[in-house]
Amino acid sequence: MADINLYTWTLPDGTVYHFMDSGLCGTSLESGDDLDDLGFGVYYSQTGTISASLVNCPVSAGFRLECKQTISSSERKTQILYTNETAPRIYIRTQTSGGWNPWRMVAGTVTDTPTMASGMGTLSTGAIRRSGNIVYLNMYATGVDIPTTATVIATIPSEYYPTATAYGVAIIGVGPDVAYADVTTGGNIRIRGGAAQSSVGIRISMMWIIA
Repeated sequence: MADINLYTWTLPDGTVYHFMDSGLCGTSLESGDDLDDLGFGVYYSQTGTISASLVNCPVSAGFRLECKQTISSSERKTQILYTNETAPRIYIRTQTSGGWNPWRMVAGTVTDTPTMASGMGTLSTGAIRRSGNIVYLNMYATGVDIPTTATVIATIPSEYYPTATAYGVAIIGVGPDVAYADVTTGGNIRIRGGAAQSSVGIRISMMWIIA
């Protein structure tokens, strides 16, 4: 019987997680495997290339995955995924009544950049950051036309989609003029002004929680 080891997982924000196991890596996942089909046990993806090819996988980095029985039913499973990165992340999801619920990042941080829609201006500075289930958006774009109807000016990756439409404002120039801004559940950043304006700079700072 293998020895039982205590492992410590420290995140960049200082949060420490402890877990115990036999010390065995588990079963190697192969390109194209579907995480929905895994039985109870421990699995790992050796490289980001393999992870990117996996079906129903939330990351494109190497990782360790534990698939556990939640209650006394073969259709009640919990999967916990630990990424192998300098800034590690932890994801979890559950299976209920035969179907898998979406992955949720419960620890760690990821950062990306919004993508401007064609013809809607130039992103000067911008970042979207997710820490656990909290998302922060900060962006400054130039050459933006302010419409009087809600219009998509940029998009964000699915990792950051809000559970419900998030609302905020866009500061025009150096202020005090503002425009209405929101982020839809499909990841579209939209703006709308009380009056049309052409080729202006806008700054948007928003935060939302992913349920």
